[in-house]
Amino acid sequence: MVMRVWVVSGLIVAAVVAGILVFSDGSRPEIDTPRTQPTAPSPLTEQEVRTYLTVWPQINEVLGVAVKAMGDPGAPGVNKKDLGERVRAAVEAILAQHHLNTETWGLLRRRVEHAVDVVRWRSETKGRNADLDGKILEKQRLLELAEGRSKKLLEADIEALQAQRVAGGPVLLQRDVELVQSFWRDLDAIAPTRGSPSKKQN
Repeated sequence: MVMRVWVVSGLIVAAVVAGILVFSDGSRPEIDTPRTQPTAPSPLTEQEVRTYLTVWPQINEVLGVAVKAMGDPGAPGVNKKDLGERVRAAVEAILAQHHLNTETWGLLRRRVEHAVDVVRWRSETKGRNADLDGKILEKQRLLELAEGRSKKLLEADIEALQAQRVAGGPVLLQRDVELVQSFWRDLDAIAPTRGSPSKKQN
């Protein structure tokens, strides 16, 4: 069954976070955790993926309600401190139901989203490389007929196209790839899109 959830966009989440910061000591709220992969990641488990698919939509729903309550950030009558406290309490209650706290949830979320990022990135890279390979092959065929300056220009074009090919990429265990792909429709629907993940594991 296709999971239908509303995922709050980055800009909207930022608005809610701004409200939370009003009542906090100015530190970054824990529910908006960094999205970089920790050092030496261990294999993902099916339970981690299932927990992410359950918890993240619930947190997004809480944030969505808060956004509606805020309306225009400059509108009067919105007690941002109270709203921020309620959002944080609601998020912590959701996490507690799954035996998580903000720290363990942040780790789980980073691990799952990193794996999703890598699978997305590899898929996009495969398509880009296939297009470049087609262009390289076309140039190589022309190269066989070219002479003099034309040949040198074609060789330069081929070299430039080959330099654009993307190889390697972030390391991800094959079993993690297969696990993510087995839940792909639901994960792709709710995991934030962030572009190509870094090769460096933080």
